[in-house]
Amino acid sequence: MLRGHAIEARVYAEDPRADFLPSTGTLACWDAPDLPGVRWESGVETGSEVTIHYDPMLAKVIAHAPTRDEAAQRLARALRDLRVHGVRTNVPLLVRVIAHPEFLAGRADTHFLGTRLRLDDRPTPAEEAADRLHAVAVALWFQERRRAEASVLRGLPSGWRNNPSQPQEIAFTSGDVTIAVRYRVHPHGRIAVEVDGETADAAVLGWDAGHVALVLDGLRRTVRIVSQGGVLWAHSVLGSSELREVPRFPAAAGEQVAGGCRAPMPGRILAVRSAPGERVTKGQVLVVLEAMKMEHEVVAPHDGVVREVMVEAGQQVDTGDVLVILDEHPKEEASA
Repeated sequence: MLRGHAIEARVYAEDPRADFLPSTGTLACWDAPDLPGVRWESGVETGSEVTIHYDPMLAKVIAHAPTRDEAAQRLARALRDLRVHGVRTNVPLLVRVIAHPEFLAGRADTHFLGTRLRLDDRPTPAEEAADRLHAVAVALWFQERRRAEASVLRGLPSGWRNNPSQPQEIAFTSGDVTIAVRYRVHPHGRIAVEVDGETADAAVLGWDAGHVALVLDGLRRTVRIVSQGGVLWAHSVLGSSELREVPRFPAAAGEQVAGGCRAPMPGRILAVRSAPGERVTKGQVLVVLEAMKMEHEVVAPHDGVVREVMVEAGQQVDTGDVLVILDEHPKEEASA
């Protein structure tokens, strides 16, 4: 006898904001929550490699409950509590779909994405708020860690001076957005925080190598943190953020290749459809890349003339490798 309702979601290593381009890398964290009525089917764990050689699906998650609404709530809770760091995933999109009124009403169809729920390359207001809170949490986690690692005077607040001085400042990037956090530690544990011009009162309640518990404007927050290879992933009930600390003294920029069309992900060159000296138009396919059982076309970003083709069919490439160099305004040949 059939009883209740069940909904399944599939977690993929892909970036919905980049036309669902697969994402590769090492899972810095995989922590699926154990919740009533929820079953996970997965073949990955922390440290697993997500490569170009296999399908990008990481897991299936199934939620069961007496009613469809309850099943959707359980599934959304499971996805919100999932900690998966190291690759981009479709988890935030899945949560948005499951919570959408049209989906809950059973009116989802094949045109749901793009009509009822639109995708763009910008974070949602909720994601921006989560990024700001997580940036504050990581900044305060950093200051507690520095104080614990100090060789002398560990009882003094981080950044302490005999006379009032400038607040401490640390900045992070989240995608193309820079989040600047300024804070001043006062006596008795109170911390005055400023993020992007907005002020708040904070206090750190506890911390360790993997989390920080704090009060921010009267609300208690617990944020889980994973730090690896210069990247910091923060997770809370608001979602996940991928942050990179902005160096105080940036290194010199690496060599840039003008007109370089680069590989969007690691893969194998399946076909080269351009040649040096060829005139191409914007959107014309230059190279076909194969990765994760799918073909990806690298197209000309503008009209121009191919100056050089850097790859050949069968060659393996990494993310960011230059595939084709395209001159937008080629120099006219000098007349005889």
